[in-house]
Amino acid sequence: MNNFVLNLFEDLRKKYILELHWAGTEYINDNEVKLFNAYFSGPVLSNAAQINPNDNITLDFSNMYNLFISHFYLANLNWVDVNYINDKVLLKDVVLKGEFVVKVPKWVEEDYIIIDTSKHEERLHAFNLTYDAFVVNKEGELYKF
Repeated sequence: MNNFVLNLFEDLRKKYILELHWAGTEYINDNEVKLFNAYFSGPVLSNAAQINPNDNITLDFSNMYNLFISHFYLANLNWVDVNYINDKVLLKDVVLKGEFVVKVPKWVEEDYIIIDTSKHEERLHAFNLTYDAFVVNKEGELYKF
């Protein structure tokens, strides 16, 4: 691919980025992490449908483990309430549940999750049950395991 096509592709991908940030965590049990003061942000919010309270999405972290993947690394992100303020969606009572979530990474406040929503436009959403997700550090670099 030439540079123009690569840049165009990158611009389109940026349009679909949803970020999940938090200010603190609490490990509830072997499979659950509570995220405090969590919120969604990112360019996709300007074009996305309203996020509902008492909802969830399934995040697929498998691409982070693509060298030695033995199974899928899925986690369910649940929240109770949402509040739209400026360019953020504040989430209340947020829990991330999954087989591996308390093992790695350590969910520190400087890290955040990038969620790729490109497969979830209205015409595609019903065919895609999970959202590709990646944990990154405060510099935006992929978390190293």
